[in-house]
Amino acid sequence: MKIGILTFCWTDHNYGQILQCYALEKYLEDAGHEAFIIDYDKRNDYEKDKVLAKLKQARNPNRLLHYIEKIIQLKRQNAKEANCNREFNEFKKTYLKYSERKYFSFCELRENPPYADIYIVGSDQVWNFLNSNLNKYENWINAYFLNFGDIKIKRMSYAASFGNSKVVVDRKYSEVIRKLLCDFKYISVREIEGIEICKSLGISNVHLDPDPTLLLSQENYRQLYSQNGMKYYCECDKPFVFLYLVGNECNFDFKIFMKWASKRGLNIKYVADAIRYDKYEKIYPTIPEWLWLIDHSSYVLTNSFHGTVFSMIFNKKFLTIPLSGDCEGMNSRVKSLFRLFNIKERFLDGENYEEIDKPYSYDVNSVFDRAGFSHIIDDI
Repeated sequence: MKIGILTFCWTDHNYGQILQCYALEKYLEDAGHEAFIIDYDKRNDYEKDKVLAKLKQARNPNRLLHYIEKIIQLKRQNAKEANCNREFNEFKKTYLKYSERKYFSFCELRENPPYADIYIVGSDQVWNFLNSNLNKYENWINAYFLNFGDIKIKRMSYAASFGNSKVVVDRKYSEVIRKLLCDFKYISVREIEGIEICKSLGISNVHLDPDPTLLLSQENYRQLYSQNGMKYYCECDKPFVFLYLVGNECNFDFKIFMKWASKRGLNIKYVADAIRYDKYEKIYPTIPEWLWLIDHSSYVLTNSFHGTVFSMIFNKKFLTIPLSGDCEGMNSRVKSLFRLFNIKERFLDGENYEEIDKPYSYDVNSVFDRAGFSHIIDDI
């Protein structure tokens, strides 16, 4: 069958986003289907703030100062990124198949939808906007709840994430979303909380499925980096700790971390996404090199969901740095992952680095049947 996957796919710095695209597409292709990514870029497909509203925000000194600081930081970071090509576009061209056209709006999707036998939405945080102003993001609702294409096309989700532990949806949009989900032949979410959120929307027949990166084995990912050359910093003659931080807010003390690494005699390989601003030295690996670094590290510390997932895939000693502030609700993604695999939570709490050496074990096949999702597709 021909299957169109709608998920996030535009990044040039978020490793997990592209690897979850790759994993689901490859899994489906290995199962004998013709899979492709629906090339929809949502980033400008929403109702922009009115000029008056922007002016009101600008009159707030704190908001204005914060805005100016972010602009300065962004310019500095962009200058660094320009000189450090992570080669994401090259990876996409080599390993991902896309729809024949690129879509920049829901209107384009509705007017000229890609042909497929099945549309799948997910994984990643494709439904993480329901706590927002939904009048502003109406196009996202219609796109990510698959309100386009012929009614004969079967619709389903795979490990779709709301990104937060609690979502409160306006009554008007609750009915819209409920109606759209009723057209789905199969609904699965990535977090346990997602099941409860769907129930609050009036949808009860919801399944819990792991992130698609877990549908592939260690060897699938090792083949990726074995097929690609490694940069000089991957040739390590000393044990190292791999630090991977995405831009979400977290309480992490670099000085304590560096002191711990030094005491252990570890080099530090620090990778961050393009919206992480700090003064510490970073490296900018390609996607295969990022996988290599995790696989060959002695330890992994990360505030990233997919950083945690790949630490588990490669059976690494790791700790996850919990998110804080407005991002705290996103910790449910990792907590749900730990519960799914019956692992005691492995969060960094202050200076508890000794927790990183505590053993853990899990068996992917005992939690879910990798072939099961393919059978579901065949049956719907």
